[in-house]
Amino acid sequence: MMFHWLLSWIPKNLNKAIKTYINKTLERVVMEKFSKLKSDISSKIMTDTYPRDCEDITESKSGIYRIYPSDIRGFETYCEKNIEEGGWLVFQRRQDGSVDFYRNWTDYKNGFGDLTGEFWLGNSKIHEITTKDEYELYILMEDLEGEQRYARYKTFYVGDVQSKFTLQVGGYSGNAGNSLDTGSHNGQPFSTLDRDSSSNCPKQYKGAWWYKNCHNSNLNGLYLNGSHKSFADGIEWQHWKGYNYSLKRHK
Repeated sequence: MMFHWLLSWIPKNLNKAIKTYINKTLERVVMEKFSKLKSDISSKIMTDTYPRDCEDITESKSGIYRIYPSDIRGFETYCEKNIEEGGWLVFQRRQDGSVDFYRNWTDYKNGFGDLTGEFWLGNSKIHEITTKDEYELYILMEDLEGEQRYARYKTFYVGDVQSKFTLQVGGYSGNAGNSLDTGSHNGQPFSTLDRDSSSNCPKQYKGAWWYKNCHNSNLNGLYLNGSHKSFADGIEWQHWKGYNYSLKRHK
């Protein structure tokens, strides 16, 4: 009698257990699919409403746009749509000497200048952007005679304030020469006249940059507009124009 009861109990309860397992499995799968769909929709809405960078901007015209790399506060920057494939975020522009770039740590940390003219976006913002995804760096330069050259880097990252905004850059291509992915700059912290991690480079060469001892490029140097007698204190890109020629403009 007991043996018969066990035989009848097992199939009945096993069937119930299987149904429970199937229901729970289906519920879990549906919830996972729903969660992913919800995440995809949220991501799409966030990208359309809160673009993370200039590549997310659907407008075809270069100009000032608000981006949201980390949260809904965001900040304004200049997006360049006319270089190469477009979608470039401009974090520095020199063009006429209207803004003094020989500045202190706080100014370079927070940014200064005018997004429609000469400016530095700010090291904190550059870090915020580059820490969210993988980015390239494109530097377009022009001399006094109107000749343009460029340097492009496959990887570009700026560390946080604790690292003193250390530069990581690599994968050069272009026709201006590689004056950034060198021992003088790559892997170096940012230095200014009042917070120097180099061998007195900011004061000696009147700039603020990722120096070591000292530079192959000095794109935040003095605006000397062409040939100059002083040594290496202008807007220099050594592998193109040497140390006695200050570029007319670059971004």
